[in-house]
Amino acid sequence: MIAAEFVKSGDAFRLVTLSGHADFADIGKDVVCAAVTSAFQLCANGITEILAVKDAEVVIGKDLAGIELSSTPNHAAEAFITSLWLHLSLLSQQYPNNIKVTTMEV
Repeated sequence: MIAAEFVKSGDAFRLVTLSGHADFADIGKDVVCAAVTSAFQLCANGITEILAVKDAEVVIGKDLAGIELSSTPNHAAEAFITSLWLHLSLLSQQYPNNIKVTTMEV
């Protein structure tokens, strides 16, 4: 199962981490994994390449991916993460055995 963990401070998302595997289908045929990966990459690229947010930290590893925004407000970057949260939340409703989204406030 993919665990998508979002952290909010006030009304703004500050951090998202993804870990695990969807295990919906074999590697290369897993549509849930592909959807999550594509959405994450769109979000990360939008923040770092399109918006050019210099203090956003993006981590991509074998079984872990994450984006963390600095404490300086950036509403456009926050909108990207909010969009990712919405997308993954809807996916988790469709594939409840393959992705779980949690949100924590700090």
